[in-house]
Amino acid sequence: MSSPGFLAVWLPSFRLDRCGWDPRVPAVLVRAERGAERVQALSPVAGAGGVKVGMTRAEARSHVAEVRVERLDAGAEERDLGELARMLERFSPQVSALPPDVVLLEVEAAALAP
Repeated sequence: MSSPGFLAVWLPSFRLDRCGWDPRVPAVLVRAERGAERVQALSPVAGAGGVKVGMTRAEARSHVAEVRVERLDAGAEERDLGELARMLERFSPQVSALPPDVVLLEVEAAALAP
């Protein structure tokens, strides 16, 4: 019997996908932090325009004027990631949601071998 291994699934666009944003639209997810609304996640189009995580909402808009803004609902985001993890339990005896955008699955090491 092989020892268990782990498979980490990183979902880089999960945070905006779960809000319904198309990756081709310049969009950012913001939350209040250090006295301003700051970018927590962004679409590839917003990133290509120079927007970065940690920028204020105003800074993001100065880079991409037409950027769409979604406010972070941390509780809903965590519930959605947890629900995704529960759906993956059919593939693994142990699945963990690691907010904000990772799901960890226990797998047999033999299943990971090339």
